[in-house]
Amino acid sequence: MIKDRTLSTSRNLPYTPKQIYGAFASADLLASWWGPEGFSNTFEIFEFTEGGRWKFIMHGPDGNSYPNQSYFEELVPDSKIVIHH
Repeated sequence: MIKDRTLSTSRNLPYTPKQIYGAFASADLLASWWGPEGFSNTFEIFEFTEGGRWKFIMHGPDGNSYPNQSYFEELVPDSKIVIHH
């Protein structure tokens, strides 16, 4: 059994680092765009601080719900967000 796995992703977006960080820092903004197209989100816990919890449910267009739980491992304003899922 694999105990630790790491997935790193990056994208080039037409936004400033400050705008992207802000889109994560605001629960309302994040809930509006997080996840695949057609999904919506209900945030149960959103603590945007290092070590803060993020518990949410993604609601699929097929009516299924997908519970998720993560925490914010590292936050560097306007520069870096590390989420442990």
